[in-house]
Amino acid sequence: MSIKGKEKLKSENEKGVALLITLFAITIMVFLAVEIAYNTHVEMKVGAAQIDRLKAYYLAKSGVSLSLLRINAYKIVSSNSVRPSEQINLIWI
Repeated sequence: MSIKGKEKLKSENEKGVALLITLFAITIMVFLAVEIAYNTHVEMKVGAAQIDRLKAYYLAKSGVSLSLLRINAYKIVSSNSVRPSEQINLIWI
């Protein structure tokens, strides 16, 4: 082989190595992008679940408070002797 042939072969080998390095770098970047997207998706789902849990808690607390208010109002109406049927209707409206 002549010197020019050896230089040409070396140049082609360097191009191949550069291509492999580039493909490896792109593969790593794609992997990192997929991981970041997945972690973001999971965090979004966790946040949505926490919001739903908080809403359920306050709805339940509100329901209990409303029920206690109606029970107390019924007790007050029951103790009065003035037409309780009309007063009870006002409680449930």
